[in-house]
Amino acid sequence: MRYAYNYCTHSYTMAFWGETEWQNEMDWLALNGVNAVLDITGQEEVWRRFMSNLGYSLDEIKDWLVGPGYFGWQYMANMENVNGPIPDNWFADRTELARMNQRKMRALGMTPILQGYSGMVPNSIAEKDSSVEVIPQGLWNGMQRPAMLKTNTSTYQNYAEMFYRAQEEVYGKISNYYATDPFHEGGIRPTGLSDATIAAKVLESMLDYDKDAVWVCLLYTSPSPR
Repeated sequence: MRYAYNYCTHSYTMAFWGETEWQNEMDWLALNGVNAVLDITGQEEVWRRFMSNLGYSLDEIKDWLVGPGYFGWQYMANMENVNGPIPDNWFADRTELARMNQRKMRALGMTPILQGYSGMVPNSIAEKDSSVEVIPQGLWNGMQRPAMLKTNTSTYQNYAEMFYRAQEEVYGKISNYYATDPFHEGGIRPTGLSDATIAAKVLESMLDYDKDAVWVCLLYTSPSPR
């Protein structure tokens, strides 16, 4: 597996790319031997469908989503309600772009790495579902993080299935590879719920929906001291 990008790349560099920029990029990736590409283009439509199923209105969803330059950090569960709302036509336009990109990736022998679900929900979720058990996540660089579901609950399993179903509706069955990073950059773990349990439940929910699922984890390493 020769893997391209982390989440930040999409917001540092690609937030407003269109067809031409993506076509050039995918040609370059293929020529350089890349065969796995982190792909969050159009993820806003996945969340629109997922949150609609939880009872959120379009305006509420748009208010919760961040602006395009910040999607990378929202999908790492670092922020909500920052620099939005996106326009109504964004959802359809980016979905069309994502589907076109994914057809191109597959034609060039590349596998899209899709979003995995590890429990991220809006902090307002209890207004829609009083049964949820959430883990408040505090602030990240002064910005409010989304809440996280307790992954050892039936609610988490139900929400994960809803998320993966919404994602398949948007993209189709195009990949078995998923990336997600629970409690990214200082997220708050709950007392009595270990990292091992959280990881096991996240992977279990992937495999329940897709028996061939692979959880892709991007590891950051620092150079060894001289």
